[in-house]
Amino acid sequence: MSPTRRRPSPLRTTLLIAMLQLVAAVPLTAAVPLAAWAQSPARIAILEDGAFGRSFARDRIEAELRTLLTDEFSLTFPEARQLRGEWSIERVDRALDELLTASDVDLIITLGPIATSRVGLRGPLPKPVIAPFALDPELQSLPRDGEASGVRNLNYLVIFPPLLDAAERLEELTGVDRVGIVAYAPILDAMPALADEIDRVASDGVQLTTIRTGATAEQILASLPEGLGAVVLAGVPQLDRAGLERLADGLRERSIASLALYGRDAADLGFLAALTPEADWVRIARRVALNAQRALLGEDPGTFSTRLPLRPQLTVNLATARAIGVSPTFAVLSDARLVSERGPSSEEGLDIRDAVAAALTANPELSASERALSAAGEDIAVARSRLMPQVALSGQLVGLDDETGTVRLGILPERIYEGSATLSQLIYDERAWAGLRISQSQQEARTAQHDLRRLDLVREAAVSYLQVLQAETALSVRREDLDVTRQNLELARVRRSVGASGPSDVLRWESKIALDRSFVVNARRDVQLARMQLNRLLDRSPEEAVALAETSLASTAPVLTDPRIRTLIDTPVRFAIFRDFLAKFAARSSLELRSLDAQIEAQERLLVSNRRSFWQPSIAAQLEMSKADLERNTPPPALPELSEDRQSYVFGVQMRLPLLEGGARVAEVRRATEQGAALRFERRATAKRVEQSVRAAAVVAGASSARITLAREQSRTADQNLAVVTDGYRQGVVPIATILDAQNAVVDARLGAAAAEYEHLVDLMNLQRALGWFEVTASSDEGAAFLREALEFVESQRGSRNAR
Repeated sequence: MSPTRRRPSPLRTTLLIAMLQLVAAVPLTAAVPLAAWAQSPARIAILEDGAFGRSFARDRIEAELRTLLTDEFSLTFPEARQLRGEWSIERVDRALDELLTASDVDLIITLGPIATSRVGLRGPLPKPVIAPFALDPELQSLPRDGEASGVRNLNYLVIFPPLLDAAERLEELTGVDRVGIVAYAPILDAMPALADEIDRVASDGVQLTTIRTGATAEQILASLPEGLGAVVLAGVPQLDRAGLERLADGLRERSIASLALYGRDAADLGFLAALTPEADWVRIARRVALNAQRALLGEDPGTFSTRLPLRPQLTVNLATARAIGVSPTFAVLSDARLVSERGPSSEEGLDIRDAVAAALTANPELSASERALSAAGEDIAVARSRLMPQVALSGQLVGLDDETGTVRLGILPERIYEGSATLSQLIYDERAWAGLRISQSQQEARTAQHDLRRLDLVREAAVSYLQVLQAETALSVRREDLDVTRQNLELARVRRSVGASGPSDVLRWESKIALDRSFVVNARRDVQLARMQLNRLLDRSPEEAVALAETSLASTAPVLTDPRIRTLIDTPVRFAIFRDFLAKFAARSSLELRSLDAQIEAQERLLVSNRRSFWQPSIAAQLEMSKADLERNTPPPALPELSEDRQSYVFGVQMRLPLLEGGARVAEVRRATEQGAALRFERRATAKRVEQSVRAAAVVAGASSARITLAREQSRTADQNLAVVTDGYRQGVVPIATILDAQNAVVDARLGAAAAEYEHLVDLMNLQRALGWFEVTASSDEGAAFLREALEFVESQRGSRNAR
């Protein structure tokens, strides 16, 4: 049975026709009053506590008001209604009286804790007032009814953590037992409940004190009592940037820890810590503009939420922490934004060339190799000494007692003085000459081995340098991801507060924050390990913080990343020819082959010497001169030609040719022959290995170069996707799983993009090690010669191939 269709009533039809006729009869000029109504006046007065040292808050609020209200209202800021209380409670009260009764003011914005406190004590207000800087609602005795003020026309915003919570956070960070809450005296006067609250907390054993200060950094420092270990900067808005820097320096000199409630740039200026992220000022200004719009449209600000979901983000200046002797825990380090993490350094911005040069100069392993090479070089002098003249002196003194001399009838003298000098010269000895040449060849081989260690150290130092930068980049990516997770957690809390989602989203983001913090801990560990490795190669203390300059492809390998070289790897044919050049270059400069060539030369000379030993004698000449004096107490019997002073000269030439040594020389010939053959085979295998390694390294470097562009593109698209997904999640049309996947994809893509660049640099280092030539130690002329030779080789080979 089909449903019965309802017919329109005659009355409804008549009314609809009448409305259409009325609309058609209205002239176009009727739109003018509507437009005029839409542009109703919005005259906004701003009351500041006094002259702020930095006016970025007011500038941003005014900019947001103009952006949001200009199309809907006739927005003005009457010059006569832009007032300052000059940091006086009485003048602030008079200004409020004036503005609340002024007929040319539609809405009032108070900037500063004094005006916020004073307007909160007035009860219902005759016109809308928005006070965005509630320092601490309880301590300022501000009214509250649930999430709103409950007072007609009054809206304030809670953007700072409670003062006592901040003091407790500082105590946990530093471990000090006495914390002062520092504020400009008029601001403390506007917070009547603070003293009672301090007394209550002090009764629990926490040592807190309020410190009333003057307007300058010098007055603030002079007001600090002795023995104070930490301060919370609760209200010093009158200080400009220079004043804040002076205050930070003074606190650091006194070893006083400091925590600023707002502006993470306070930590950048030298304070120990800050709580409110700088980016939140944009959100604060936007909320003020939105609340102003609602109030101008007729809503009661007393019903607006006073809660702005800002989560304090701790920023810690580690340089200040080190200066005052504070050591934050690992939990703090994993959750906080860190400033000056690298710490003091003996030099600024050590670049990769400086790092390699320092390693070559200071590395003890290379120094030990140099000393060993120098010691082995003395073998040449020892071998050469056999071919040089030899001079020897000898002498003796013989004495007999008188009784023995008498018994011997003076035939034997009682004292004999005798001395001789011998000069010898090897005229020809095959083994001596062979030993000299073999020693020289062996030293050449050892020198090549030492140069190999040097090349390995260059590669190791350069790679360690790059690994430190890569680890620090990964740490930065992980921290940025943690910040994004915090923002999404706040977004989830806002969505939950308005009923757009349940508690599960908040719990999942909180779980991801814990996971992201563990990633930050691991990334910081990797940075520390990489720096320890680099410090070992530079012969520095493992914990020494060395500032490193960021590197790039062009600065690290200007020749191999030259666009002209890039054209050589764009096509398979040119790339193959370029690899041929690299293989020839490596064969010419390879230290492995140079060492083997020296060893082969030494072995061949030994074989020649062993063969010559069968028929070449050893010839030497010798001259000996001697003199003897005899003394007798007993006259000798008459003996013919008996002289008391004897001199003699002996000169001779000696030739030696062994004929039979039990087959030893034959065995030595066979051994030298086989050892020479083994070395030649080893050289052939090494040449193949060198060629293969340089060709493989070139292929790997070429592939990693291509991956850089792809990784950057992947990172760019992942960022774009995350922006789209985040906007959808904010609007409630995208589930949490999608944004989690998008955020993880961004992290993976950014890590991949960084890894692609640094891995390509490492691949270039491996290629240069295979070539036996490093750009970081080469001169600009050597680099230009390499580039010119490569281009000429590829061009000539292309021509010959085309001819064939």
